[in-house]
Amino acid sequence: MKLLPDGGDRPAIYPETFLAAQPAAAAAAASRRADALICGVPWDAGSSFRFGPAGGPAAIRAGSHVLETYSHAARRDLGELALVDAGDWDPAAGPAP
Repeated sequence: MKLLPDGGDRPAIYPETFLAAQPAAAAAAASRRADALICGVPWDAGSSFRFGPAGGPAAIRAGSHVLETYSHAARRDLGELALVDAGDWDPAAGPAP
């Protein structure tokens, strides 16, 4: 179960993150271990005359609240994983943190 930053045991909901995962800063502040880290890469450099791929990570995060978290192929529920959303990384700015 995700915990609130104040230490409460009610589920924390972060609607601006992938599958309402805890943001990386909140996870680091709480010293929580992550099973998976989500990192978006908004990048338009490979597209000519049309822009839009850079909006992909935000669109995926916005739509992730309607995803089914159970994977029949993996026989596992993603909702049971401790997911952490590290936000977006700009490859032009250098190596990922």
